[in-house]
This record gives sequence, C-alpha cells and structure tokens, in this order.
Amino acid sequence: MEKIIHIQHLNFKNKEEATLLSDCSVSFGTSKVYAVLGESSESKTALLNIISGLVFAKSGKIEVNGYVPAKRKTHMLQNLFYVPEIIQVPAVSVETFELTYSFYYPNFNESAFYSYLNDFMIDSQTKNIDEMSALQKRKLMIAFGLATNAKIVLLDQPTVDFDDSSLLILKTLLQKPVQKKKCILINGSNLHQLCGLVTDLVILAHGKVQLSGAIEDLSNTFTGEYMTTRHLDAPEFDIHGFYQSFIIQPEKIIEAFNH
Repeated sequence: MEKIIHIQHLNFKNKEEATLLSDCSVSFGTSKVYAVLGESSESKTALLNIISGLVFAKSGKIEVNGYVPAKRKTHMLQNLFYVPEIIQVPAVSVETFELTYSFYYPNFNESAFYSYLNDFMIDSQTKNIDEMSALQKRKLMIAFGLATNAKIVLLDQPTVDFDDSSLLILKTLLQKPVQKKKCILINGSNLHQLCGLVTDLVILAHGKVQLSGAIEDLSNTFTGEYMTTRHLDAPEFDIHGFYQSFIIQPEKIIEAFNH
C-alpha cells in the first residue's frame, strides 16, 4: 500500500473562527476505502476540502500525491476527484458535460462512465442535467468521478437518499478491480450503509484524529463484539455499533486498540 495523503499537525478554523481541526495528523493510502467518522460534519467536510485544495489550513503540513493542495497543481488535480454533499451542475446535456470535463482527466474512461450511468439507471440522453433531482445529480457525479480513474476520490455524504438497490450498485462499483487501486475517502453519516464497503476507519473528535485503523485489525482486536449478519451473508464489522461504543467510552476503545 502506497501512502498518498500525508497530514501533520493541521489546524483549521472556519470563517466564524470556530476551530474545526486542531493538531490533526493522519495518512491515507491507495487500495483503501476510508470511512471518516465524527460528530462534527463540518470538521469532516473541512478535511476533505483541505485535501482537495478548496480551503487552506491555518498551519501544519499536508501533501497529496506529493503536492501541496493549496497550490492546486495540474498533476495533482488530474488525480483527484471530489463529490461534495451539495452538488451544482451546469444546464447542459450529459454528453456535453462528459466532453467538457473529461478533458481535465487524462485517464478518463468514457465507456466506463456510460456503463456506470446505466448501472445507476441514469438516462445518458438527458438534455439538461441541472433539472435532475439531487439524488440523480449525486449518482451522475459519482459515476463521473469513478470514471476519471483519479488516484484519489473524495465522497462527502454520497449515500444520502440512497435506497438499498442504489447502495448495492455503489458497493458493486467500488469493488471493481479498477477502483480497488484508488484511495477513496467517504464522509458518511449513515454508518449502517457502510458495512462491507470500507476497509479502514478514521474517527475525528475535537478536531483531532482519535483513532485510525483497518477494519481487519479492528475485527481482530474486538473479536465478536461488533459483527453483524444483517445481510444474511458473511459477517461484517458493525461500524455503527463500534462508533456508538466509541462515543460512550473513547478512552477504553483507543487503549484496547493500541494495546
């Protein structure tokens, strides 16, 4: 696994001077799907915004694929795609959107994009994507983001309003071999939907990363405590149950995991 995002002692305040990140340090690697958890949605979104270069940290160090994101170098941007929680798109057709924005991603796969749209049941002949529902726009952007073949994909609340069938499609797409090579960060609040999808957890609290670990390691540490067979197939690590326990007794969880 290659570490592609390095964050050290990062500090960030919003426009109201509220501290969202305080001495935050964490690394993210390729071939991983991370769930970024925490009570403050604003802090988690701030982390994704800083990684993408949309906002700048007050202090600390961050490197994304070898670049400082605030400088927004072309090579870095070609290998990073961000799907925000609130999506705005131009009033153009799907085809025009694809032809216009795929230009910025040299590894873009056109056939994969239209295949993903078909999987999500999005009409590729849509003449005005701005008239799509918020859910359809989210699916469109996820399909486009995965088709860019960028090394880093950031998804802010991607499963909002997803039904079970849409969630299954997303899981299937993220589990394709071509996607498994990427570094994918998910800021999600519907934790039960992430079971079986993510490989690693990162928990933010009080502006700091309090816990970062692989699902496999967490499963081995807390054997049998946080397993679910909700889908009646192979047992999965219960992210929701684990996180609820962390909220109640964070020191105990951290000590047990680091022991």
